Amino acid sequence: MFQKIMYPVDFSPSCEAILRAFPELKSFNMKEIVIVHIIEYDPVALVEGGVNIDECIFKFKEKAEAQLKSYSETLKNYGFKVKTYLRASVNPVEEILRFAEKEKVSAIMIGSKSRTIANALMGSTSEGIVRASEVPVLLIKTKSGTGTGYYEMILRNIFSRIVYPHDLSENSDKLFEIVKNAALMGMQDVVIIHAIDAEVVIERKIEKGEIIHPLVPISYITEILSEYWMETKKKLEDIKKRFEMENIESKIVIKFGSPGREIVRVAREEGASVIIMAPKTITQTVDTVVRYSEVPVLILK
Repeated sequence: MFQKIMYPVDFSPSCEAILRAFPELKSFNMKEIVIVHIIEYDPVALVEGGVNIDECIFKFKEKAEAQLKSYSETLKNYGFKVKTYLRASVNPVEEILRFAEKEKVSAIMIGSKSRTIANALMGSTSEGIVRASEVPVLLIKTKSGTGTGYYEMILRNIFSRIVYPHDLSENSDKLFEIVKNAALMGMQDVVIIHAIDAEVVIERKIEKGEIIHPLVPISYITEILSEYWMETKKKLEDIKKRFEMENIESKIVIKFGSPGREIVRVAREEGASVIIMAPKTITQTVDTVVRYSEVPVLILK
């Protein structure tokens, strides 16, 4: 899964700390790293500001080349094969994905800050990569004040306790083999979670055209949700049995509520090491998980 990864860098302390923790991924067969740094610039703003674009980019490239050389030497000393790319572009996402395709990387790894309600937006580059990448994207959540030791622990235990969101779709079923193989590389522990908004369940159950009066008996709604819970539990138990046949410990969790927020909450409560998802598109659920998860999120395409 991680044999050849691309790692876009911004030269921040957390970026370097993650990079120095990469030897922990050797046990997951990582052998080659493509480091990319994109100098993003706005030509209109620079011209209006009286800045010489060529001179400006040249200065940034000089500093970036020195830093990339240092990163490359560090990784080579760890025993990795390394390739670096440096470009100036008005569209960093497009450049990063172009290099990912060119190099046929197994995955793109990105450092991403944990979000709060007051700071809810991902960086535009990270968000663009998550949405447009055709290869898996692993987001490692960064924390200020933490060093390489913290990220060594994160990467060493990346598959120790996997949260596997399952929405009962065929797409989620296809993810089983990947989760199984990842669990076998880790400590063989999987939490299978199904989260859904209760209103969605009720709307699916009620016949088309029927209007639910706001004073409809609570017992009727409870009956609908209980029936859905039992049907879902039965389906997830089949998946649990498949994990058990591989000697993988697993647990089923079913929650009614905002799916994305429930997945994040369960991951926190269960002490998850990673959340693995395989969406066809970046839905509201995936968006919420990526933004608010405190643990790494692996998005498979």
